[in-house]
Amino acid sequence: MEAGSYQYVELVYFFKDEARTSCWRVESSGYYKDKPCLCADFSDDGTMLAVGFGNALTLWDPIENHMCTAITQSGNVTKVKFCIGGHLALSTETEVVLWDLCKYVGK
Repeated sequence: MEAGSYQYVELVYFFKDEARTSCWRVESSGYYKDKPCLCADFSDDGTMLAVGFGNALTLWDPIENHMCTAITQSGNVTKVKFCIGGHLALSTETEVVLWDLCKYVGK
């Protein structure tokens, strides 16, 4: 894995010699302009992944492993959280931002 990237992994169960066992499988990974991955959150339904890379918030389709958009902030994105009603909150070192994603997604 490259420094500064994220990996989305899934716990997979299988049978080996009639015994149930498990392992982690990498489903997808991503990076953005060599910036450090600082935080991430999935939407409640799992159809969107928000990842803070340095001063950029990126929105991903985790199934297709496709970055939908990137939004630059004034400082490093330190926390990101999907909220009820289609909102996304993030914080930087100096501000808190709340977006209504329904205005931007699916148009």
